[in-house]
Amino acid sequence: MFELKGKYLTARYYARKIPTLSLYIYEMSHVEKSSFFYKTIPFETRLFNLQNDYQKDYSKGLQYYFRQAERINFEIKRPDLIPDLDEMYQPIIESKNLNPVLPGALKKQSNYYYSAIYHPELGRLAAHLNIGDWEERKAFAYLNASAFRSFSKSEDQQMCSTANKFLYHQDMIYLKSKGYRYFDFVGTKEPINQMKKQFGGEVVTTYTHVPYPIYLLKELKRAIGGG
Repeated sequence: MFELKGKYLTARYYARKIPTLSLYIYEMSHVEKSSFFYKTIPFETRLFNLQNDYQKDYSKGLQYYFRQAERINFEIKRPDLIPDLDEMYQPIIESKNLNPVLPGALKKQSNYYYSAIYHPELGRLAAHLNIGDWEERKAFAYLNASAFRSFSKSEDQQMCSTANKFLYHQDMIYLKSKGYRYFDFVGTKEPINQMKKQFGGEVVTTYTHVPYPIYLLKELKRAIGGG
């Protein structure tokens, strides 16, 4: 289990047990039922078993792009921190109406795996943050930032897309070498699921347990805001 802390709330991921009472949100647990205190919400995710030959499920199109990527002199870096990852991610938040990066989420930590891919002429095209849960031997795809929207030429945008996918391919190989057994692509929501489908994997159902006081407060806020 690991935690992501927001300004007011903390979410715990992959919990094996859900306590009777708690003000933590328990995200993506395999525990199906919890106490009366929680609203339980099913959540589908795309999971890869890194112990198996998961690459055989890559689509033909994805394999074609990876063959192209192998011929390009991409450079992959794995720094301890990418301080501007949230800035790179901001255009994606705005275009897809995603939640902002949590305050303080970008930090140096032993189970935080940053990666970035560079083109010899176009520069940095994509960057990722995957979070490892060693107890579960599972890596969680937390942030996926691409420079796609900074390019106007379709060929540069395609290069960006190829680089981003290739970086995930390399991330999975790297995380497997670190002893992780599973890679969680986190969710099946469209349109990003179209990219995830190309990798294959298995769609599994997890469960998010939200304390009712927090759940009802969020529903009230949504009703007042009209969203």
